[in-house]
Amino acid sequence: MQQNNFYEIIKKNTNKDNFFFIQIGSNDGKSGDPLHKYIIKYGWQGILVEPVHYLYKKLLKTYSNQNNLIFKNVAIGDNEGYKEFYRIEENDEPNNPGWYDRLGSFNKDVVLKHKKYIPNFDKHFIKEKIKCITFDNLIKENNVKKIDLLHIDTEGYDFEIIKLIDFNKIKPSMILYEHKHLSENDKTDCMEYLKNKGYSLIIQGVDTFTFSNEVKLPFVRPLFRILRSFVKRTMLDPAILRFEKVKSFRFCR
Repeated sequence: MQQNNFYEIIKKNTNKDNFFFIQIGSNDGKSGDPLHKYIIKYGWQGILVEPVHYLYKKLLKTYSNQNNLIFKNVAIGDNEGYKEFYRIEENDEPNNPGWYDRLGSFNKDVVLKHKKYIPNFDKHFIKEKIKCITFDNLIKENNVKKIDLLHIDTEGYDFEIIKLIDFNKIKPSMILYEHKHLSENDKTDCMEYLKNKGYSLIIQGVDTFTFSNEVKLPFVRPLFRILRSFVKRTMLDPAILRFEKVKSFRFCR
């Protein structure tokens, strides 16, 4: 998601008291992280979840001066216990892409499809058992009463995590997830699933940003009114509106 768009949305909603976020797949807290500067700037309270131990240690260092954050060295899964996880081990190959350490997933194929980009892939590709907790237990153990923003970046497992949320118990005001590694069917199903839960969606780049009616969106709602009027005049299907020319986003509702 383009930072300018995300910033405007966050700026409009982050001034409320006790803004609370959960980030699943935090990595080191910096690399490719759309939340990092807002966590620092606004002093958000929240939970950061990262299963890979060496990245978890970097995450702790990144936010060492923040005392309002909770860190979990686990993954979110459908059951408590351990689950096989695929990734590239930490290494110092000179031609590594900058994102190589973000390539970890429960879905082996997601990692394998990047083989041609990773030097000595077979040497550094590993499978390990990592500890998992359920989303429900994450909420219970930390006495979470509300979630203003849920960020999910789990290399193809994002929809599975979304399906683990009991929206009747707790409904995040905003959800930002990466759809890049989802299958085409899962991309569509995830959008429909969230729309059925009462969310509107902005699709931009590799991410999808969803929001409930309580979220203030400075530029999207006026645009939606214009598009809705256009839909009525042209009798287009209003279920999904796509608008490509304004800051390259698509608004779906």
